[in-house]
Amino acid sequence: MQDGETNDLLDISSAAFSGSGTIKVDASLAGGGGPPGCTASVADCVRLGAVSGKGTIVVNDTSATTPGALSSTPITVAHVTSGNASNFVLGGANVVSTQQGPAIPKGFAQYQLAFDPVTLNYNLVTVIAAPTVEMGNVMEGMQNLWNMTSEGASQRVSAIRHSVASDSDGKTPIPAQAGTFDGYSFWGKAYFGGAAHDTTQNIGGFDYDLRYKQSMGGGEIGVDNTSRTADGAWVFRALLGYSESTLKFEVDNDKTHYSVWHFGAYGSYISGPLFVDFLLKDDSTKVKFDFPVSSLEDRSGNSIGAKVTVGERLEDSGIVFEPMVTASLVHSSLDTLKNPSASFAFADGNSIRALIGLQISGNVGGSAMAVEPFVFAGVGNEFDGQNSVNVSSGGTLLEIKDRPIRVFAAGSVGFNVLGNNGFSAYLRADGLVASHANSVALWAGLRVGL
Repeated sequence: MQDGETNDLLDISSAAFSGSGTIKVDASLAGGGGPPGCTASVADCVRLGAVSGKGTIVVNDTSATTPGALSSTPITVAHVTSGNASNFVLGGANVVSTQQGPAIPKGFAQYQLAFDPVTLNYNLVTVIAAPTVEMGNVMEGMQNLWNMTSEGASQRVSAIRHSVASDSDGKTPIPAQAGTFDGYSFWGKAYFGGAAHDTTQNIGGFDYDLRYKQSMGGGEIGVDNTSRTADGAWVFRALLGYSESTLKFEVDNDKTHYSVWHFGAYGSYISGPLFVDFLLKDDSTKVKFDFPVSSLEDRSGNSIGAKVTVGERLEDSGIVFEPMVTASLVHSSLDTLKNPSASFAFADGNSIRALIGLQISGNVGGSAMAVEPFVFAGVGNEFDGQNSVNVSSGGTLLEIKDRPIRVFAAGSVGFNVLGNNGFSAYLRADGLVASHANSVALWAGLRVGL
């Protein structure tokens, strides 16, 4: 029956079909359905009698270069007088194995063979393809980057608190990236990290494996000014950084690439043992989609947020204890993505987190040079993080939501190499663990004081 045209109707309903034979048909898989029944309009169709065994239906797509789209209307390729879903499977060179079963991929939709026990028809139906569901995690990748890169500022202000203590007693060395009073400091840092997400979603009765790993790396520079007042010390500073990141889904190797310029301001107020740290940061993001779908243009996105930490610095026998509470809010947006197969309108998303923890540090060495090891541990909660995208394909509208983390544990470990003059440095590793996600980041920084 395969002749490149979709008008062949073969009626052998008086004959039974058994064994493992193959039926070959032409069908136009251009995103629309066909009229009810075995009519041979958008697809060839064969009428059979009673069927048994397990045969194969091979479909020649006469619209192979045309993107597919979701449709609620099936395309009938076979009708039987009796049979069941196991009697035929979809086969052929254009069929791939997916989590949802054998399918013919067509952009953000895929065609699969389904049996209707009411009409006794074998239909080609459109099913949401994995790249469609993966779009629900794109915004989450942007928020991962904002949260991970904001930890660099946390280390910076922690070092400044040590600097205040050193200026007060005149003995403790100035730590990595710490500032001198009534002057400016210039600093730079490099970082590398990654995040992993392990979850599955069920949409339309089909499971989608959304496990991914996200890697990121980049650098950051900044300048700050530190001054003392009668009540304590103020620190004001600015930062500029650039990051590259790739989010790769494990099940099919689909990728999303992020190029991010971020800039911001952060500072501290220190009065005796009490301190307040704050950060304002804006991430300007270019998103590139590496999916098996043609005509996907880069999109522009933005994540802007604030982070505040309140705590107390307590010292006992040379050991410093810093209990602290941190709250952060990130607002993300991404331009709509339009494609002949589907369009994606990304809803603005928010990440709201709170974290309570304790940092412990100490000094090893003399007054000219010392090493300050530190460790932080805390527990937090994500109160929002419910990102979503509205999908429009072939007249079908649906909303895809990601699955955010909730309770998580966070920790850091590292050390400052401290010197009274010239260069100093630090190394820090951050980690986060939740029920279906984790992340880790490694930071290295240098400071030059003027």
